[in-house]
Order: sequence, then structure tokens, then C-alpha cells
Amino acid sequence: MAIRLRRHWDGLKSMLRELVGARKWLAAYLIIVLLPASFMIHFYSGRASDILVDEVTQTMLQTLKQAGTNIDYHFGRIEDLSDSLMINPVLIGSLSTDGTVESYMEQHKQLKDLREKVIEPAQTNDKVDKIRLYVDHSKNYSREGINFFALDDVFGTPWVTRALEAGGSGVWGGLHLQSYLDQSPAYVFSNARVLRFYRDFNVPSGLLVIDLDMQAVSDIAADLGGIGSGEAGAVYLVDEHNTVMYHSDLQAVGGTLAEDVRGVISNRTEGVQAFEREGDKQYAIFTSLRTTNWRLVVEVPQEVIAGRVVELNQFSGLTGLLGTTLLFVILLFVLQMFFVRSMSRRVRTVVHSIRREGIESLDEQMQDGAKDNRILESSVNVLIHKLHRLMGEAYTAKVQEREAMLRALQAQINPHFLYNTLDSINWLARKHDAPDISQMIDGLAQYFRLSLNKGQDMVSVADELELARVYLEIQRHRFKDSFEYEIIGGDELAGYMMPKLTLQPLVENALLHGIQHTRDMSGRIQIEAYTEGEELWMVVSDDGVGMEMQTAKRMLHYGKPDADAAGRGGSYGLYNVHERIRLFSGEGYGLSIYSEPGKGTAVTVRMLLQRIEK
Repeated sequence: MAIRLRRHWDGLKSMLRELVGARKWLAAYLIIVLLPASFMIHFYSGRASDILVDEVTQTMLQTLKQAGTNIDYHFGRIEDLSDSLMINPVLIGSLSTDGTVESYMEQHKQLKDLREKVIEPAQTNDKVDKIRLYVDHSKNYSREGINFFALDDVFGTPWVTRALEAGGSGVWGGLHLQSYLDQSPAYVFSNARVLRFYRDFNVPSGLLVIDLDMQAVSDIAADLGGIGSGEAGAVYLVDEHNTVMYHSDLQAVGGTLAEDVRGVISNRTEGVQAFEREGDKQYAIFTSLRTTNWRLVVEVPQEVIAGRVVELNQFSGLTGLLGTTLLFVILLFVLQMFFVRSMSRRVRTVVHSIRREGIESLDEQMQDGAKDNRILESSVNVLIHKLHRLMGEAYTAKVQEREAMLRALQAQINPHFLYNTLDSINWLARKHDAPDISQMIDGLAQYFRLSLNKGQDMVSVADELELARVYLEIQRHRFKDSFEYEIIGGDELAGYMMPKLTLQPLVENALLHGIQHTRDMSGRIQIEAYTEGEELWMVVSDDGVGMEMQTAKRMLHYGKPDADAAGRGGSYGLYNVHERIRLFSGEGYGLSIYSEPGKGTAVTVRMLLQRIEK
């Protein structure tokens, strides 16, 4: 015990002697390190508030952008509903006739079909307050007053004029109080779209208006009222002309945006801008809505942000000051004692780690008698050069990735432009009394709507079956009804989803490679969909020319690339569909083919059942 205590005492005296011998170094340490550190702490205390203000406002901006995305979702659903109603065959047929030559019974049937097949199914959306249809005054039901109104009563109003100028696209109106015969007045946003189904395209045949319940926006705005863990100011929506389209204070709706806010957010899509109002500093936090091109703005008083900053700064400032002070005091007494003693050991540890990582080039620089510091410098230089090279490669890869994204965006199809163009072609076909062309264009519009699916890779089973039906209808017009088809089952599968464009390549193969190669170029195609346990089964069969089973298996697992100039003969479609199903469901799933020459082909699709998430 005495020997152990003596060793500790000798070690302590050695450390004290080192401190006394290093008194000049300690004095220099106080001047060179501690005094600049004190200045840095003072500067940090002032700078920390600015940093925290920026962090708090950026957090608020992210919250606001999420709220804007939620509002955009509701507006987008209304626009999608308007797009689907515009191509509804019942609506097209009803508004493409003249009420002056129709009997009362014919118009009564039109009213019943419009209500049951257009209005009522569309109003199942809980955010849709009302669907209004303005029709020509010659229609008896134009004075119905609940869902149907006379077009002449609103013709010439500003919002109808805007809808006419939009060329068939929907336009949004700001929040307003709308009166109804069958329910209490309600504050709504309205999406209006001019319908043109008459033979004279310059004369509108109707006006479709969908009212969005204010609650869809006000609920989100109410949550923004407490942004930043404090009571925020006003929350509102403004259009590109700085007109207030929605405001948490309903009396401000329809007015012009205040000059102090307008001056700081003009020509900007999103951000955080400070401004003064009656001597008080405030922040305007804003973001843009993609659907309407409006801006969502929330005004936050400075005291709200300051309260959050103080809350964060109290803890971080105190702990930072105490921690830094304590660190320098400890370093003041300890660093000198251990610095020289541990330098060689730490250098050797670093060199050993670098060698273990495999930088063989350092071995050539390590000559006899080289100092550890020299070796460390060489090692760090090599690491820095490698780091710069890797950063350059990463930057180049990022630039190439962004260029690829831009090229992909430029290649996308604008669905609204495509639907409007097909609708115009459909109108021209009707104008020239070409019903077969009109039917093909209408089928093609449905095909693109289903196949594009708003850029989503997954569709419902019902939509996939409908896409196959539309494709077969188009081909029947093309081949002059040279084949028949039947779709069995699928009604009970509307709640399940599957990869998009799974059936269409199989149906195309059955038609082009099976039936069209028979002697009389005619036949029958059957599509059957059903479930077994937790699996979805689909069978596409034809009575075409068929093939050898060996050929069928080779096509399924390797594809057949030798297509002719017309696109016949290739079978990469089967291979691609098979691989996509395996990625979707697993290795044990996919396609199977049974075929016999002269007796047709049956392709079976087997995959896991997967419900559509609500």
C-alpha cells in the first residue's frame, strides 16, 4: 500500500513540476487562445439569435408548404372530377341536342339520366358542396334551380367570361357565399368550365361548375393559426393579381392584398420575408399552390418567433457558454501536461490506421529516419487529394442526374392538352357525321386516361380490365369487327390494385399474333379474372393459330426480338410483363403459357392480391 501511495505522490509532483516549467507557455496560451475564445463566445451569443430565427422560420415554411400541398390535393381532386365529367357520354349526349326539337318525355329522360349518372355519383366526394350545370334555356329543366340552371342568366358575368377565355380549361373563383334552393347558403370555392358539344364550336352548350366546401381549406388554415407554438396572425390565399381569394377573416375576402405585404412577396413563389406594420415587425411566410397558381400566406408577429427563439436560446446559450468555459479551463491545466507526452503515441496510432486502410503509396515516402510528423503530413495530403477527387466525381454525377431528370420532364405528355385535343377531334367527327371516327376517338381518350393514370405505376384491377376492353373496342373498329371478345369477372376486384399495362400486351399478342394470323383473320378473345385465396388470377385466351410449347416457353423467359417492320413477330411484351409481376409479387409468380398449334393460346397471370390503400 505504501509503495502504491508513493508512486501516486511522485506522479503528482512530476505533473506539478511540468506545470511550473511551462508557466511561459501557459501565459501565451491565455493570450493566444483564451482571450480570442472569449471574444468568439460573445460573438456567438449575438449570432446565435439570428441563426435560431432562421431555423424557426424555415421550420414554419416547411409546415406551410405541407399545408399548401394538402390544399392543392383538394383543388386537384375537383379538377380531376371536372375532367372526368367533361368526357361523360351522358353529359355529351344531353347537351349536344337542341331542346326546341325535343319532346317533354325526351327532356325528362335527359334530366333523370343526368341526375342519376352524372350529378349524384360525382357528389359522393365529401368536399364537393354542389355540382351546378348551366344549360341552354331551351331545355325544360334549365329552371330546375337545384343542380340545373339557365346559361343565359350568367352569360356575360366576369367568371363566365374568364371560363370562355380559358379555352375549355377549368378556372377557379375565390371564396364566396353561394345560395341554394335545397340547402342553406354556404361559403365555397367554385371551379367553372365551359362545355362545347354543339355543332357550332364557337357557341358554348353549357357551363359546368363544381363548388368546393370552404371547410377543406379553413380546417388547414386553422391549424396554421398556431404555427410556431404561438398565435400567428392572418392566414389567406391571394391570386396572381394580389386579390384575396380566402382569408381567415371572411370580411377581407375579395379585397386587395395590403401594400406592406405585397411589397415583400411580389415576384416570389415562396420564402420568408420580414416587413413592418405600424412600427411592429412581422414575418410573411408564403408558398405557391400548383393547381391554382395562388399563394398561401401566413403572417407571424415577431414576438411569436422571438418567444420560440428565446426558448431555444436559453438552453443552447447557457450550455454553450458553460461548456466552452469549462473546456478552456480544463485545457489550460491539462493540455500542456499531456500534449508532448502523447504526441508521438497519437501520431503512431494515426499512421497505423492509415496503413491498415491500405494507402500503399505512403510506404515509398517512409525513408529511414523519417519523423512521425512528416509521415502524418504525407498521409493527410494523400487523403485530401482523394477527397477532392471523390467530391468532383459526386458533383459530376449529380449534374448528369439533373440533366436526365430535365430530359424526362420535357418528354412527358400533358394529359389536359391531350384530352382537350382528342375532344376537339371528337367534335369534328360528330360535325362531319362520322360516328365510327367519333367512337374510336372517344375510346382512344379513355385508353390514354387509363394508361397514363396520372403518372402512377399501379392501377385498380377494374381499371386494368377497363383498359383492356377499351383497347379491344378500338381494334374492333380498326379490323371491321373481325373478332369477338368477352370479359368475365372483375366486378368484385375493384378494391385491389396491380401493375399498370399488364393485360394490354397480352391482349395485343392474342389479337396480332394469334387471331390475325389465321386464314380468315377472325376469332374470339376471352379475358377472365378471379381470385384463389390470397392470389389474383387472370387468363387471356384466344382461338388463333397457336404455337409449339417450346416456342412459348422461350418467348416467356427470353423474348423474341426478331420483329418485322410493322412490329409483328416480337414478343418482348410477354417477357417484360412476366418480369414486372415477379418484381411486384415475388419469384414464385408471373405468367404461364399453354398453346397448341391450330388450337389457340392461353396466357395465365398469377400475382398476390394487394388492397388499394385509402
